[in-house]
Amino acid sequence: MQCPRCHGMMVNEQVYTDQGGIDISRCIHCGDVIDNVVIFNRSHPSFEIKKVFRGCNMVASIPV
Repeated sequence: MQCPRCHGMMVNEQVYTDQGGIDISRCIHCGDVIDNVVIFNRSHPSFEIKKVFRGCNMVASIPV
């Protein structure tokens, strides 16, 4: 699997928390972490991200 951010190598890992284990994929180059929640949120954006530019009163709407 290739990293969507840097196209580096992804490794599968399991992270253990108090609630149990979570299966994730982590890029060994840039450190990007992907799990089921990240995949769901990237495929079903619920709103548009608003970005405010410094030194400017304009707000740009960036579709995701």
